[in-house]
Amino acid sequence: MGLSTEKSLLALPDETIEKIRKTFNLEKPERRAEAVKILQEWLQKQDHIIKKDFSDDYLERVLITCKGSVEKAKKQIDRLCTLKTLLPKFFAMTNVKTDLPEDYFEDKLFIPLPQLTKDLYRVVLLSFSGKQITSEVLWHYFQFSVVLSEYMKLNDYLHGIIIVYDFRHVNLFDLVTKLNTVELQQFVSILVEGFGARLKSIQVITESKAVEILINIVKQVVSEKIGKRFVVQNSLEGLYEVIPKEILPLEYGGDERSAHKLQEEIMEELSMERHVKYMEMMSKACTDETKRHAGKFNEEYMGMPGSFRNLKSHLLKLRKDTKENVRKIYNLDKPGRLDEAIKILQHWIQKQDHILKKDWNADYLDKTLIASKGSVEKAKKQIDRLCTMKTLIPKFFEVINVKKELPTILDLAMVMPLPTQTEEYYRVILVKIDTKEIKPEFFMMYFQYCLSVAEYIKTHDYANGFILVYDCRELNLAEVITKISTVELQQFITLLIEGYGARLKGIHIVSESKAIEMLINIVKQFLSEKVGNRIHVQRSIEDLPKVVPKGILPVEYGGNEKSIKELQEEWLEAITSEKHMEHLKVMYKACTDETRRNAGKFNEEYMGMPGSFRNLSVD
Repeated sequence: MGLSTEKSLLALPDETIEKIRKTFNLEKPERRAEAVKILQEWLQKQDHIIKKDFSDDYLERVLITCKGSVEKAKKQIDRLCTLKTLLPKFFAMTNVKTDLPEDYFEDKLFIPLPQLTKDLYRVVLLSFSGKQITSEVLWHYFQFSVVLSEYMKLNDYLHGIIIVYDFRHVNLFDLVTKLNTVELQQFVSILVEGFGARLKSIQVITESKAVEILINIVKQVVSEKIGKRFVVQNSLEGLYEVIPKEILPLEYGGDERSAHKLQEEIMEELSMERHVKYMEMMSKACTDETKRHAGKFNEEYMGMPGSFRNLKSHLLKLRKDTKENVRKIYNLDKPGRLDEAIKILQHWIQKQDHILKKDWNADYLDKTLIASKGSVEKAKKQIDRLCTMKTLIPKFFEVINVKKELPTILDLAMVMPLPTQTEEYYRVILVKIDTKEIKPEFFMMYFQYCLSVAEYIKTHDYANGFILVYDCRELNLAEVITKISTVELQQFITLLIEGYGARLKGIHIVSESKAIEMLINIVKQFLSEKVGNRIHVQRSIEDLPKVVPKGILPVEYGGNEKSIKELQEEWLEAITSEKHMEHLKVMYKACTDETRRNAGKFNEEYMGMPGSFRNLSVD
């Protein structure tokens, strides 16, 4: 089986192809033909994969990116087709000349270098300079990357890729604030899992002190192995130790033609009619998820019986008219209306084969309806969402005695819902963090701690929503930005808002740190615009009474409530009590069996969960 080597900008001598085939034990024609045939036969059996006629050349190149593994090649094909269904916006660009702003590459470079390295790796050079980075600029970068990846998949043959980011003339602090980590994670999945990009190294040329922040953010969305392949070069001299000068463009001290000439050539190539038609064809190589075979639940496309008890709590005081007036706000005060809504939910739960817990009591469903503003349909979705998340991201739901198993986090953080509601029936939750040194493992401990409190609130409270107050005066926010996993942060926020139905009236952060705006920009990526606009910075605790009634604050904050030490001790006693620990054991098992989920229209509602993307439908 001969490989098509149609003329392209990527130099590909015949001996290169043979060397790479030999590396992956595919040098024998009959072995390659057998592997390709297996893939073709497999494709015919995949009802959900729409395109069946992938060429032999294409399938061989998939095998090469999978190191000769047929099973990995199957997974890669399925993944890329699925991603095209899930994330069509990334694949919307077909003609780079008409789909990109005319001046896009005036101050940027994005070029695969014509010559391979001696060990047969392709170098891809990217440079940003001049104009300010915007979200639109980054989005076009993602889309152009997909077009170039399709081109390289069609024309290239290599061991892997070395990426060079020339950030000498870009404000990395600005880039960090503009980078949407959700889109970044999706983009990385497309390149690495969909196109099979095998990254030998990622070279970053910069002297900026912000490079560590940027790299730490990116490392959260790549594997540990790839994360270790980031190398920072302070100058071109360091780059020459990794990449031979002779294959670099003139501007980089090399012997290759100028970078701008190479950019013009690749733009011309990618906008040729034959490639535009190819892009249009490949953009349709997606999936019909209604035809995907049901099977064992698979997290790659995502990220018990018991009873609720209606317990009263001295920690969470309700106003005398709380229930009556909160129900009135959501039109649930009329006789029989609330009971009718609860019965509808109970009847719906019995029909959901994938939801394992069936005996949700009326009190829990009442509170779920309130969190859903009285909407039965939203309440269904919230129940399904929380149960599904317990299946998808179980690490958040480990039954933990915070006192015994997380003593470290208790020295650093206090999470205290305040006893008295506001006059508008909002519950204020005060979080005080006292540490200058942050370790990555602290965050998951904190998340688990918060979820134990969230379960307690869901069982005992009745509120119109929440006001969050974060006292970060003693916290090194720049350290938080470099250490926190934005993937886990996104999952945690999704759990609180979509799973537990936390409706946030306001988020107030007490801090004088200059890094606060950067942190807020990161957090806003995981919130709706409406909630994002409710984040406010207070420069001192003296400003808090302007947004939280002074009387309900602890004495340390100028209020009339107990001290934070007393409140913390009472809360720890409550969430580590035998009664609450038994409650957690029951509730953390209120999850799903995804093999029983009714097939239906494919949806992206669980895109933020672990792995990449999921084949789920929510009834």
